[in-house]
This record gives sequence, C-alpha cells and structure tokens, in this order.
Amino acid sequence: MKSQSRSRLFKAFVWSIFFSLLGACSDGDNDAQTTPEPMTAVDAASILQQYITPNVTQVRVVASDVSGSITSTDLFTREEAANFRVPTAAEKVEMGLLTVSDQQIGVIIFQPNGDKMTLILPGDGLAPPDVLDLDIVINADLWDREAKMLTGGLGFSNIIGVPGFTGTDSYSEQLVKEAGGNWNTLTGCGDIAPAASDYTSAQSTTYQLKSTLRASRGKG
Repeated sequence: MKSQSRSRLFKAFVWSIFFSLLGACSDGDNDAQTTPEPMTAVDAASILQQYITPNVTQVRVVASDVSGSITSTDLFTREEAANFRVPTAAEKVEMGLLTVSDQQIGVIIFQPNGDKMTLILPGDGLAPPDVLDLDIVINADLWDREAKMLTGGLGFSNIIGVPGFTGTDSYSEQLVKEAGGNWNTLTGCGDIAPAASDYTSAQSTTYQLKSTLRASRGKG
C-alpha cells in the first residue's frame, strides 16, 4: 500500500511539473504574439487651430494599408485629436472632421512617415457654380427673427469710392468705415493672405482715377 501511494504521489508530482512547463511555454508564445505594433506620434494641433472651424467637435481617425483596407479606426474629441498615435505601417491616415451632429465636413489626409498634411473640404476640385449647389453650410447661423439676405461676400453692399484707401492696413480700414463703407473681420486664415476685396467692397478713388487716365490716354 505504501509503495502504491508513493508511486501515485511521484506521478502527480511529475505531471504537475509537466503542466507548469507547458504553461510557461504557452505564456512565452503569447508574449511573442502580442508584441506592441510600432506607432508614430502625430501632432495635428497647428492645422486644427489655424484651419478648422470651431464647430468641428470630433475627429474620426481611419488608418488603411497599401490595398486600401482599413486597419484601425479611432474616434477622438477635438482636443484629443491634437496629439495622438497611429500605426507606423499604415499607408494612409484620414482624419474625418465631424460636427456635433456627426456630419463630416472635411478630411485631413497624411502618411505616418510623411512630412505634410492635406486638408480637403467640400467643393475641392469643383467649379465655382457647382460649389453653390452643395447642400452644406459650415459654421453659419441661418435663422433670425428678421428677414435678411445671406451672402457669400460683401461684393454687393456699400460699393463706394474712398480717397486714400490702399489695402488691408488699419489706416485703410479706418478710412473705409468713416466713409460709410463696410469692413469684414476675417479670422482663421492661417498662412493665407486675404485680398482687399475679401475685407471690403470699397474701391480706391486714386486707383480708379489712374485707370481712367490711362484709358483716356490710350484712346487719344
């Protein structure tokens, strides 16, 4: 009886060692299979601040491989999207710009190993008349208690000639306002320098006079 008990204990001991070794090997294989994927840090704070309107509240980040298959998808708040990480092996990353109503109004496209980001907005590549047919309004209030005309610029309001008006400087702005003209306050233009016509529909009488004189001399 004692020899049989000892034999059973020995077998149990051997089996316990075997299973512990087997578990250790399995754990090692799992560790090898779950090696973290190389990631690339993305800094999108500048493009979000300079070019994206405040009504964008969320950003959907989609990474895809060479074949175009989606490899990962993440949804970030606007604040979180300023700095995040994407798989280094991704061929293309798209940042879908979403409003509070979950409407996508644009997309930022880049490569993890690239050196530039491309912002694509509704209407890119379309002729101006076709852009007017787009059923989308970005960062605008359409409702008011009084009937008003909605315009895309100031081209048809207060078109007047202003002596001394030369451009977009503060002195020209003051002259236009004192003469009763309009002046649009522009923000979020980034590196783009707006033309004088983007600020006001006022015209320089000095420029107009020179143009008239040239035209009259040419006829003579």
